[in-house]
Amino acid sequence: MTKDELYTLIQSLWHTGAVELDKFWEGCKRFKPDSDLAARQAFLNELTELAEKNAGKISLSDGLVAEGGEVMPSENQEQRLRSAFQRLNIPVSELNFNHAGARYDIYRLRLGRYVDLEKHHQGLCSDLGVKKTALHIVPCYNNESHAYDIKLLRPKQQWHKLGAAKFAEAMAGYDQNHILPVCMGIDEYGKAHFEDLATAPHLLIGGTTGSGKSVFLRTMLRSLFDLSKGQDKLEVAILDPKKVDYLVFENEEDLWEERILDDYDEMYQFLLDSVNESEQRYSLMKQHGVQKISQLPVSVRPRYRVIVVDELANLKKQHDGIEKQLMMLAEKARASGIHLILSTQRPDAQTLDGTLRTNLPARIALSVQKSTESKIILDETGAEKLLGKGDHLVKWNNGTPYFLHGFDI
Repeated sequence: MTKDELYTLIQSLWHTGAVELDKFWEGCKRFKPDSDLAARQAFLNELTELAEKNAGKISLSDGLVAEGGEVMPSENQEQRLRSAFQRLNIPVSELNFNHAGARYDIYRLRLGRYVDLEKHHQGLCSDLGVKKTALHIVPCYNNESHAYDIKLLRPKQQWHKLGAAKFAEAMAGYDQNHILPVCMGIDEYGKAHFEDLATAPHLLIGGTTGSGKSVFLRTMLRSLFDLSKGQDKLEVAILDPKKVDYLVFENEEDLWEERILDDYDEMYQFLLDSVNESEQRYSLMKQHGVQKISQLPVSVRPRYRVIVVDELANLKKQHDGIEKQLMMLAEKARASGIHLILSTQRPDAQTLDGTLRTNLPARIALSVQKSTESKIILDETGAEKLLGKGDHLVKWNNGTPYFLHGFDI
């Protein structure tokens, strides 16, 4: 190229970089609207991580950089997969690269005949030299015979960043009409998924220590506060005996009494009052001849109340009466606009008995250690194969579980 063409190229690249940085900064400001300092800290933290990630970068011997900087797998990676299937006598008709997701490269696989790939999972992982969480095989129900998606984990330095800027982008793209919208996370194709807590009506979140459960819960609450702001329809009560994990929400206008509940006796009294509040709401609905709080006239309609319990096992252990009140709310409050979000790092039968689980039809499972723990959360296995790092399965109102990544904010 000529010198002038080189100057033009440099100018266009510089401009693109500046525009991208500006979008990045605007996203951080949207995520931290009340504090310029907090926005700058988020911006600089993410830039530091980005610089560290790309420092001395990299001999991409296992991947190619496509237009836009996206890492594409090499033919070597595809050949490794083909060879692994061949050595296990699995008849492959087609194997093609489909998409580079947030953390996994996705291949479309078609077999010549039915094979129970679940039985071969450990053998495939061993042949490829990867952990069991690095390989996922998902059936495709798209009218193709014996079709699957193969998800193969990329090296960590090639993961897409799912930080504050990406979360702000998801919030800006929300275009649904949910009553109580919550962001569930982002799928492998970069699409943010939202659900309506009002349809749940109660939610269980389970995951082992270090799975990203608290970060996920804070992100979900952030989406609920932000997407409901200024509508005067919501009050969120956070029961947090640790007193530190949810301080970021202390100044939210929709926080119940503008404070976090951290005393066990006070929590019990609040739950008791919420049971009574539920009864009063049912009486009000009966007077107006309606079956849901949303059908009440706006002039008499109470706020939706969301009650967040951060660690269910600790709460039950510290106060004998709390479990009974939670059970009553789970059983009776479903149409009165009072919704529970119960979180636990001990997904066992002692913490979550059958009656309580039956009344929590929306479930989110982050990484757990054993398949029995996955069954307690989801009523099926799968969460024991999750990577951690905020990856989770969502099972909304007893539907089919779907996989998402959590934002890291």
